[in-house]
Amino acid sequence: MDKILSVTLKLALFLFITNVIMLFIVEPFSAEFVITVISAALMLILVAAVVIGRRIKERKEQSKEIKKDE
Repeated sequence: MDKILSVTLKLALFLFITNVIMLFIVEPFSAEFVITVISAALMLILVAAVVIGRRIKERKEQSKEIKKDE
């Protein structure tokens, strides 16, 4: 499961960076521009979801380890 999240994070970051670069290339307020903005926003949300999910998983594992030690 960790490998899937890692690959997802890498792909989302790649697409986000690509979309940000494309914002400087396409004509402002054209259809391509709007799609690029929407895509960048979705990739940013995906990156945030993966990072938050990882942190929650790590904290759960840490709490389990603490309970085992006690």
